[in-house]
Order: sequence, then C-alpha cells, then structure tokens
Amino acid sequence: MHRFHAFFILVMFLVLPRPALAQEVWTLYEVRVPLTEERSLIPNYFRILNDYRYGPGYPWIGQALLRIGPMWDLHPNLALATNFTSNVEQSSPGVFEQEFRGELEPHLRWRLGDLSFNNRHRLEMRRFPAETRWRYRTQLRLTIQRPEAVWAPFVSDEIFADPSTGTWNQHRLTAGLSYLYSANARTDIGYLLRSKLAGSAWESDHVVSVSLVFNPKVAPILTDPAGD
Repeated sequence: MHRFHAFFILVMFLVLPRPALAQEVWTLYEVRVPLTEERSLIPNYFRILNDYRYGPGYPWIGQALLRIGPMWDLHPNLALATNFTSNVEQSSPGVFEQEFRGELEPHLRWRLGDLSFNNRHRLEMRRFPAETRWRYRTQLRLTIQRPEAVWAPFVSDEIFADPSTGTWNQHRLTAGLSYLYSANARTDIGYLLRSKLAGSAWESDHVVSVSLVFNPKVAPILTDPAGD
C-alpha cells in the first residue's frame, strides 16, 4: 500500500505542467551506473541526470538539463564528482538560451544517530554563446533516516555565489519527504522556495520538486541530493 501511494503521488506530479498551488514543477531523473566497488582511479559509478522544468511563465518545458559524469567514493565521508552539463532554458517565452558547464563537485557526508548530513559543493564553469561565467554553489541537506523506515523527511538549503563580484545571488530552501523503495532507489517529493536577485531586488518562486534516483548496486543513496 505504501508503494502504491508513493507511485500515485509521483505520477500526479509528473503529469501536472500547470500546477495550481505552485508556480513551477521540477522533475528530475538520475541513474547511477556502477563501475567498481573499489577505491581507485576508476570511478565508482557514472551518473546520468535529466532535469525538466514546467510552469505558466513559458510554453510547456521552460528548462531541459542533461548532466553526465563520473563519481568517486574516496572515503565513507567524502565523494568527488566531475560533470559535463548541457542546459537549455527559456530566457523569455519562446526564446531559448544554450549553456554548457564543466563542474567540480565534492560531497561531504556524515551521520549522527538517525540524522544524515550531506554537504555538496559545486564549482561551475558556464559557457554561453557570448561569454563564460563562473558560479559557486553549496548545499546542506539534513535527512532523518530511521532504521527500517521507508519514509524519510528532509530539509536542504543551497546558496549560489558569483565569484566575479563576490555576492550571493540565489537561494533555494527545500522541505520534503523521501520514499525509499529499496537500498538502491528513492523518490523525493518536496516544496522548494527559490529566491533570486534581480537587479537590486529579490524575487521568489514557489516550486514543487519531484526526483527519482536509481542506483543498481552502490548503496545506500538515500541522503545524496539529486538535481541541478
């Protein structure tokens, strides 16, 4: 019954491109292909992630992102990923902007009883048709992961910085639930409040975020954040 409820909620969010209670819906799908369980120069797995965003401010899909790259589990408390990302986003209705990114992404992980922490850092080199920009992001995610529980509440907070100006220009606060299908797969459903600096003023978006993460062998993956 719990599995049916989780599947039903997931399907409902995926098929609603014009949500009544949110300005946007973000859907994320991540697969981690296992390569080795040893700690060596060979990555432990290869990640493939798609991120699609829908909302009333643009026709149908407002953003489509593809991220691929290897990830190493260097230590039980430390992982390192390198990513190539292709992103297409509607800068205004019907006008698409292409972006390519090279990313360096370390993860710090630790546990305290039933609490799991993941601190993700990401340095991005962003290539646009007319310019190259740099961006730094850091996210802290806290998950309550009780033994044998299939539902796990989580909160996360992520901030974005522009190294060229030394200023913070975006903030994402998320609260939600993870449903653990097994040690290798989960669904996250959450509410995300995104604040962006537009000129000298901050603007906010209300987002429903749904993600599906699958990893055939390397486990557990419950506390690793997914998505852009």
